[in-house]
Amino acid sequence: MRPVIVVVFSLLVCRAVHSVVPHAEADIVLLTKQQKVLRLLYHVQQPTIIKEEQEIAKTYKPIEHPDNYQDKWSVEIFWKYYTHYGFLPRGEVFSIYYEKHLYQAKALFELMYYAKDFDSFYQTAVWAREYMNEAMFVYAFTIAVLHREDTKEITLPAPYEIYPQLFVNADVIHKAYNIRLQGYVGSKEEPYVLYANSGGFPEANNQEELVSYLTEDVGFNSFFTYLHYSYPFWLKPKNYSMPDFADRGERFFFSLQQIVSRYSLERFANRLPDLESIDYNHPVLVGYYPELRLQNGREAPARPVGVHPRNIDLLHWEELKNYERRIRDAIDYGYVAGSDYEKYNLREKDLTNILGNIVEGNAESIHREYYGSVYRNLLSVFSHIVDPVHQYGVPASVLEQPETQLRDPLFYRIAKRILSIFYQYKDHLKPYTQQELLFPGVTIADVTFDKLITYFDYFDFELNNALDLPNREEGAKYNFVARRYLLNHKPFFYYIKVKSEKEVNSLVRVYIGPKYDVYGRKLTLEERRHHYVLMDMFPKKLVPGLNEIKRSPKDFVAYGKEAPHFSELYNATERALKGEQKFFLDEFRSQFGFPHRLALPRGTDSGLPLSIFVIITPAVEGAKFPVATYTDNRALGFPFDRRIIEFEYEVPNAHFHDIYVVHRRLEDISATVADLHLGHTVKHVKVTVINNKVQIQYS
Repeated sequence: MRPVIVVVFSLLVCRAVHSVVPHAEADIVLLTKQQKVLRLLYHVQQPTIIKEEQEIAKTYKPIEHPDNYQDKWSVEIFWKYYTHYGFLPRGEVFSIYYEKHLYQAKALFELMYYAKDFDSFYQTAVWAREYMNEAMFVYAFTIAVLHREDTKEITLPAPYEIYPQLFVNADVIHKAYNIRLQGYVGSKEEPYVLYANSGGFPEANNQEELVSYLTEDVGFNSFFTYLHYSYPFWLKPKNYSMPDFADRGERFFFSLQQIVSRYSLERFANRLPDLESIDYNHPVLVGYYPELRLQNGREAPARPVGVHPRNIDLLHWEELKNYERRIRDAIDYGYVAGSDYEKYNLREKDLTNILGNIVEGNAESIHREYYGSVYRNLLSVFSHIVDPVHQYGVPASVLEQPETQLRDPLFYRIAKRILSIFYQYKDHLKPYTQQELLFPGVTIADVTFDKLITYFDYFDFELNNALDLPNREEGAKYNFVARRYLLNHKPFFYYIKVKSEKEVNSLVRVYIGPKYDVYGRKLTLEERRHHYVLMDMFPKKLVPGLNEIKRSPKDFVAYGKEAPHFSELYNATERALKGEQKFFLDEFRSQFGFPHRLALPRGTDSGLPLSIFVIITPAVEGAKFPVATYTDNRALGFPFDRRIIEFEYEVPNAHFHDIYVVHRRLEDISATVADLHLGHTVKHVKVTVINNKVQIQYS
C-alpha cells in the first residue's frame, strides 16, 4: 500500500508543503536566482526589454558551449533540428497535446534541465526566451524550474499573471489596451480596475454557466495548471535522474476524481442534474464559447451544440474506442499486460497505480503501444471537433491547454468517462469489512461546525503582462488589474471530540459530500460515495480520555492562500536583496494548494444540506514526509474507493454529520470576517454599496 499522507488531496500537496521549514528565510543566493527567473517571465509575449538579457541573447548560443551541459549529444541534436527544420515560430499558438509541439517542448526542457549549473541554465533560458515560441518557452521553462535541484525552491508567479489572456475574457484585455492608449495607467498603489464577470454573471445563458464562477475561478485553474507542470504526462523521472513520482497513476485517478466531485457539489448547489459522461455514439450536446483571446491575439475556438466526434489528424475514432475496450476487457479478465509480456494480476492486490498510468498514457505506462492514452486522446478528439484535420487553421481549443481545460464544461464529462474505468476496476475489489474500518479503543463522540456562510467576494489580479512595453521604465509606471466575483466563505472552525483508551498515533480524514440529489431524494451512501471531497486530513496523537480537535480551512494542508501578485513578488524579492526586508518562503509559496476560498461549495438562501464524514484510522510509522512522520497505508479515497455495504460503516471511529451552507450577498454580511486575500484578521467589517460598487472598511 501507499503512504497516503504525501498526497492528501492532489498531486500538488507534497509540493504545496515542499519541505519549507515554517518561516524559513530565503538567502541571497536563492533571491538572486528568483529575481532572474521572474525577469524572464516579465512581459514574456514580447522580446526582452531588460538590457542584461538582451546582451546575453545576442552573444550566447548553446551549441558554442557544449561543456555547459550534462548531455552534449542532446545539445547537438537540438541545434541541428533548430537550424535545419525549425521549431514552432514565435507568435503561433502552442499546445502540448499536439505531437509535434510535444517533441519540441520536451527537447527545449531537456536543453534547460541538463545545464550543469544555474548560470548555464539562466543563459540558456535567456536565449530560449528570445528565439523560441513564447508559450512553449513558458511551458518548458516552468517545468525545468520546478524540477531542477538548484531552482525548485524558487517561488514562481501565478499562471494567471504570467498569461492573463488565458484567465480573463477577451473584452477585458481589449479594454485594457484601449484605456492604456488613452493615457490612463493607474499606479502600484491605486491600480486601474477593470471589472471582469464570469460567463454566468449576472445572468446565465445556459445551465452550464450557472457554475462558471467555479470553472472560471483563476485559483481553481491555477491549481490544475501546476498539477500538470509538476507531473507532466511525458516526463519519466528515471530518464532525468529525478526521484520517482510515487504512486503517479493512483494520484492521477484521485486528483481527477476530486476535481469532478468538487464540480458536482456546485451542480448540486445550483439544482443541476448529476453529471453525464460523454457518449461515443451521440453528438456532443454541450456547446461552449470561451470568450478568450489567446496569447497571439487569435480567439479560442467555440464549439457548437450537436457536433459529432470524428477522426482527427493523428487518431482514428475507432482506434480510441479500441484502446478503451482493451483496458475494460483487462479489468474484467483480471490481468493487464506489459510491453515485455509480463502479466499483472488486478485481483491479487489493488493495482490502481498501474491502471492510472495506463489510462493517462503517461511515460510510466506499462504498455503505451497497446493501451494508448485514453485520457489525452479523448481530450484531443473533442478539442479538434470543429476542425479535426486542421483544414481551416483553427487554433488550439481550451481543452488543449492545461491553463484553460477546467473552463470547458465538456472537460468534466470527459473526466467522468475516464473515472468510470477506475470505478469499474474498484468495483471488482472486495468492499471494506467492519474489521478493516474499525479502530479499537477510539470513539468519535461528537462533530460540530460553526455556522457556514458563502458569498461572492471581489478578487483582483494583474493584467500588466498582457500589455506590450517599449521599455522597462514604462512598465513601472502603470498597473491594470481585473476584478471579478469569486466564491468565498466566512471563516469557520469545526470541532471533533474523540475518546481514546490509550495513547496512539492516528490519521483523521474529513469528507464533505451531498446528502440529496437535485430532486430532493436522499442519496444512499453507495450513491454518494463518488461525490465526496476530501476536505481535510491530518495526523493526530490521541491521548487517553477525551481529545478535543479544532480546525479551520487555514489548517487544511492541501489548501493554500492566493498567490502574491507578480509585482508584489518581484518587489519583495528586490527589497530582500537590498536588505530592506526579509523574504520568508512560507509567506509566498502558497499557490500550489487548492484555494482556501473553495473549501465550501456555494450555499443556498435556505441552507444547502450536505453530509460530513469523519473517520479516524490507526497510523503506522513510515518515511518522513513534509506533514507527518507516519501514515496509515490506506488507498487514496479510502474508505469511499470501493463498493459500500452500509452496515459495515457502523464503527465508533467513524461519524456522519449533517451541515447546512447558507449563501448571502457580500453587502449583507456584517459579522466578523477574516480578510483572506490580505492575510490579516480584522475584528469588524462595514460593507456599503455606492454606485453599484461594494466598499468594505475593516477595523
